[in-house]
Amino acid sequence: MRVSDLQFTAEMANDSWKGHRVETLTDSYRIVNNRESRNLYTDEFDDVEIEYDVELKAYRVPAFADRRANYSEAKQVDCDRWGSE
Repeated sequence: MRVSDLQFTAEMANDSWKGHRVETLTDSYRIVNNRESRNLYTDEFDDVEIEYDVELKAYRVPAFADRRANYSEAKQVDCDRWGSE
């Protein structure tokens, strides 16, 4: 499945928190709740392959796995150095 295959409900259009959570290149997720937000996502990250993770209730992007891991490692180094709240 690709990001372009995501379907949207009327409820999603009225409440952005009801959209699909899709991974980005960092440790964050992007909420994709309508065609416009889907197009913004694909403009930035391309129409990537996605897989639904039931436990996280979010779509994972296998192509981003290495970059997300590198980001998390670098973030941990900073947290170890400067602390974290």
